[in-house]
Amino acid sequence: MSNKTLTIVICQTREGNFTFSSLKKNLLKPLRSDLAFCGSAINDASDSILQESKYIWNFPEPEDWDVACDQISPKGSSWRDLCTSEESFLGNPTWRKKKSIGSGFIIMYWREVLRQNLTVEILNNYEWFVITRSDFQWLVCHPNIELLDKDKIYLLDGEKHGGISDRHIIFHRYLAEQIRGIASPIFHESEELLTYFTEKRINYINPEIFLLMMMERLGLESRLTFLPYLGFCIRHEGTSSRWSFGKYVEKLDLYLKYPTEYKYASWAKFAIKSDRDWQKILNGKMYFRFAIFRSMQHSFRLYSFVKNRINRLFSKTLLLEMSSW
Repeated sequence: MSNKTLTIVICQTREGNFTFSSLKKNLLKPLRSDLAFCGSAINDASDSILQESKYIWNFPEPEDWDVACDQISPKGSSWRDLCTSEESFLGNPTWRKKKSIGSGFIIMYWREVLRQNLTVEILNNYEWFVITRSDFQWLVCHPNIELLDKDKIYLLDGEKHGGISDRHIIFHRYLAEQIRGIASPIFHESEELLTYFTEKRINYINPEIFLLMMMERLGLESRLTFLPYLGFCIRHEGTSSRWSFGKYVEKLDLYLKYPTEYKYASWAKFAIKSDRDWQKILNGKMYFRFAIFRSMQHSFRLYSFVKNRINRLFSKTLLLEMSSW
């Protein structure tokens, strides 16, 4: 049976050799997925993601991001006008050097590179698409592909920061044209985008808010559906990071880049054991859905309330299992 899904790892392959077994078991297998990569690979020769990818769009990391953005933009593009505000993720002074682009802009750069390489022919070969990152350690198996609804766009329910997470997305082919071009207005419609921001009276924008605004602009907001957090981002000592360096966990000998992800994924591992559980969650019939699906604030409150009992039930076992990865 031919694979129905294409999973695309974007930006980098850092930690990919460590996380690949969990990617294969908990994502590629249940979604019957081929693999692709778009970005700058860390270790070309021994890279598990590159070795297993059917499609590879591997480019050297730009030395000058401004020049790189000019190269993927039409002549006369005024994308730099989006980098003038210190309150914008496109020009955050923490990451900016001499008006260079911000860390969030780099994510959008690779999304636009992906759009330009993801041809109609490739789109027609698959029913579903996943855009994800390489440093996720997947703790829970994704739902079987037959359980997914083509009218929905699936995201992970975690740190939304006022918008929607940019770390993982699953969507059907008939929505692919819109979603794969979600960063294009930055490079191709910058003047219209500035007008749109002004009309919306947006004074602060981060990557999560930007993605939600683009979903609204495309009329896709009602299709957004949040899955439990199925994994968490990791980092080993010496692995580079543009944003969070994480919290070191001695027992695991790695850094949890966003510790709340681990809490959410632990909840999901406790609640989801089979396709039947997934059916209950996706149909809204599972009471654990409250703890897993709700906002970060509500999930954290519930987690805090019962954490002592939950820790007795599964945390020690989970840490022992993780330490054997």
